[in-house]
Amino acid sequence: MILQRLARYSLALLLLFLHHSIVHAQKRAVAGNVVNQDTKEPLTGVTVSLKGTTKAVLTDSKGYFSITPPEGLTQVTLTFSHIGYNSREIKVDSSGVLHVTMAVNNKSMDDVIVVGYGTQKRSSVLGSVAVVTGKELEDVPAINMSTSLINTVPGVGVSQTSGKPGATTTLTIRNATTFNTAGGSTSPLYVIDGLVPIISTSGNVDPSGKTAFDLLDPSEVETITFLKDASATIYGARGANGVVLVTTKRGHPGRPRVSYSGSYIYENASKVPKMIDGYNQALLLNNWVENYDPYKVTSTEIYTPAELDTIKAHNGRNTWFNNSWKPGYATRHNVSVSGGSDRITLFAGANYYNEIGNLPDDTHNKYGIQLGANAKITDDLTVDVTVGYDVGYNNQPVPKGITTTDQSDQENGYVGSLLTTPSFVPETVGGQPLYYTPTKFNPIPFIQSGSYEKDNSETFNINLAVNYKVPFIKGLTLHGQYGRNSY
Repeated sequence: MILQRLARYSLALLLLFLHHSIVHAQKRAVAGNVVNQDTKEPLTGVTVSLKGTTKAVLTDSKGYFSITPPEGLTQVTLTFSHIGYNSREIKVDSSGVLHVTMAVNNKSMDDVIVVGYGTQKRSSVLGSVAVVTGKELEDVPAINMSTSLINTVPGVGVSQTSGKPGATTTLTIRNATTFNTAGGSTSPLYVIDGLVPIISTSGNVDPSGKTAFDLLDPSEVETITFLKDASATIYGARGANGVVLVTTKRGHPGRPRVSYSGSYIYENASKVPKMIDGYNQALLLNNWVENYDPYKVTSTEIYTPAELDTIKAHNGRNTWFNNSWKPGYATRHNVSVSGGSDRITLFAGANYYNEIGNLPDDTHNKYGIQLGANAKITDDLTVDVTVGYDVGYNNQPVPKGITTTDQSDQENGYVGSLLTTPSFVPETVGGQPLYYTPTKFNPIPFIQSGSYEKDNSETFNINLAVNYKVPFIKGLTLHGQYGRNSY
């Protein structure tokens, strides 16, 4: 009996304690969620701050937040702010639960964008300008910056030359045709942090800056601005095919922030042409020889019935293509650290890309390091510096005797010859590789010989800019910039 009374008293005390804790917590915290006014989707990263104080929190991935007002306040004012949305202020009871909606800010014409050598309001720009942030491209599984822009910006066409590892791309703005009839390039001009890096993978001069652009990793990029039509005229004839302006990251004031992103890509042929089997191919060859010039046919040009029976018995053998073609993959990793104070901001990023092709020992590897800093020496003097280091390794098969339009693209001939080799032709006879005339090589000794084109690159670049606002002449700023690229 005594035990039962003690149990009841203990339960009552526990319920009273829980009730007091819940009521106290309700009085102490203001919670709720924030959603898009039109789509009703939760908004992540909205800044929720207590007006009149320095206290603020961010909404989580589901739009929820919880903030505790200072002691003694029964009513508080919350301010909600988010990039691209109109800010809101709401007065609430300190024990309230909120459901907040935020409207998209459509005043994009007042946005400040990078144009030429400075910034302007969008409404002041003549011609079309498109802006893409590095954050939008960071999670795209692409081999370089150009391929990550496929189907991203209206009026910007991106095409890949082939599917081999490390394949280059072609980027055009508005289907440029300037000087094309005279054999000139239709490539736009690439300006990275105010300079055009004139390097190329072969060590020659690349006046467009495209090579340095492809070496960048999206995790290193703050924004990419595309100047089309009249907006590119500030660069003169060099901007006739449009201009691609790149601003790399410098970090933002605040505590150090570490960011990582990675991807894994599976690569295989979406469709392999279905080839005729060996037996029927031999019949077709006999039919062609006998009807092409029947009066000059020799016995060695015709498959005999015994040979046809042998081919038919081995008709299920894998072709040379099936023995050489394998699924490929690519992995991409990047990590960055950024932060700083009101006087100096720092950014450091490292990236790695590794691609294994569909042919034996066909690989492409690339890694790079990017360092960026912005320092405010005085109220009028600022220094901006970027240092980058990139290394690339290409290992591509180059079979001899195959004629293609591009020496670096002989893999097209490699794959085509493997695919068209009759399935009844063995790769080895008596343990020795067979030389097949139409193919002009055998993949087994070819792989063993190491007949590969190795294209390795190593690039170092530095970009230093100094800005000085002349204090005694309002609106006058002196700008000096130095850049160097070594290959």
